[in-house]
Amino acid sequence: MIEIIPAVLPHSHADLLMRLGMLRGAPGIGKGALMVQLDLCDGLFVPTRTWPFNPADRASFAEIVTGDEGLPYWEDFNYEVDLMAHQPESLLPNWIAAGVSRAVVHLESRHDWEALRDAAGQTVELGLAIDLDPPFDRLNNYLPKIDYLQIMGISHLGRQGEELDPRVYELVKRIRADFPDGTIQIDGGVTIDNAPELVAAGIDRLVVGSKIVGDDDPRRALKEFQNIA
Repeated sequence: MIEIIPAVLPHSHADLLMRLGMLRGAPGIGKGALMVQLDLCDGLFVPTRTWPFNPADRASFAEIVTGDEGLPYWEDFNYEVDLMAHQPESLLPNWIAAGVSRAVVHLESRHDWEALRDAAGQTVELGLAIDLDPPFDRLNNYLPKIDYLQIMGISHLGRQGEELDPRVYELVKRIRADFPDGTIQIDGGVTIDNAPELVAAGIDRLVVGSKIVGDDDPRRALKEFQNIA
């Protein structure tokens, strides 16, 4: 079954609460039934900066890490973090402490994969994200080490609402040939119209941002994607 993962690009803690709150109560949601991706940008690896990388965010995030507060609506959702950041190995332990289930780091970021793998252990699934024109020789070295692969379907990371780059279809097919038994998800540019073709090309998970969380009725939009999946 194809998994639909709503993605939130949180500008602030209040923005995160608002967007997640609009998803609560959708049919089938509850008791951790839905995975939500948090798109987290450090302002260095990508130009955008999101919660919790702003100085004003430190207190709210510290409370989550220490357990004084949980991730928003943790009873309703499971969480995946897309760490669009350099040195993600310095960030991952805090997110594990916060209770995430999966984490994605980017091939093009400055990172220490072995440190990431050690931090993840058996606690979280560790994924690798690639751009539309990845260095395949380097990527092939990672494939045996990752739990899943995320293909970015847009050129400008750290944004929502961009159209899917049509080059992605051939990239998915090539990756599927190199990673036949692995889990592949796509993030960026996913719509109701192109979702079936992405699945046909070999995608297992659809990460959907603006077409769900930016919709006037996110719960209805989520249900539409789930129906076609």
